[in-house]
Amino acid sequence: MRLIMGEFESGRLLSLDAVTVADQGGVSPSHPERMRCAAVLAWSAWYQGRYDEARHALDSLTSIADGQWSVSVAALVAPLLAQFGETDRGLALLDQQRESKGSTQVSGPWPADAARGRLLAERDPDGLTLLRSSEQRSRGMEMYAWLPPILAWLAEGFHAAGRMDDAREAAEDGLSLVRRTGARGFDAELYRLRGDALIGCAQFAAGARNASRERDAAEASYWAGITVARQQDARTLELQASFSLSRLLVDAGRQEEARRILGPVCEGFPAKIETPVLAQARALLHGPCNE
Repeated sequence: MRLIMGEFESGRLLSLDAVTVADQGGVSPSHPERMRCAAVLAWSAWYQGRYDEARHALDSLTSIADGQWSVSVAALVAPLLAQFGETDRGLALLDQQRESKGSTQVSGPWPADAARGRLLAERDPDGLTLLRSSEQRSRGMEMYAWLPPILAWLAEGFHAAGRMDDAREAAEDGLSLVRRTGARGFDAELYRLRGDALIGCAQFAAGARNASRERDAAEASYWAGITVARQQDARTLELQASFSLSRLLVDAGRQEEARRILGPVCEGFPAKIETPVLAQARALLHGPCNE
């Protein structure tokens, strides 16, 4: 619940305490609730930019034999594996659970088929179909807290497919549901994805005035995402939104402003830490346009 609500620090501390108590009590690493706590710890640490801690929690989970996984824990872990560049591993984990136990998930922050759709959407249009089906099923079950992550993944997939209007609609629908439910775990990401979709729409806008309006709306959406991420102490989400905003500013010739925004965020991560977004952000920060 803390993860769904965007309370990442309290979720991290509670799950860390639970794992510690389980260790002291001799609870097996494969116990379903212990595995769930480790997964929440991994996600919370990732959101906060504690990548070593997130990686350690993931490694402890993925060392457990496949046969001891539940569908819901696999669905929770697989999208995070993709964030670490291990999409194939995440898909294999989901496939194994589907073959052995079916695809029904009775609890968790999102359905198993949504997790699979998110990973497939990176490489296969069927991923979008699976995500849309999961969205419709979740609405039919009135599981509205599941919808913000599903809609965020849809927006991301639509954007990758060049369907900017659909990406914008999915992101805005997700933000509306965040306001309705208070499930803010994907709030900052939805603002960022709406900004990305607006930039894409600006490229196809008829007339300079319309394009300028879309870019201004995108800038405002990025700032909203940054604000939410800061409130949640979600450094990863702040980095992603700041990077998107800085790219927009550099394209508009506002290099110094981009440097002032992105520089402190990048400096907040140790130099030894390297993720795809951090590498891109550092390249933008120190690239020819910002020298």
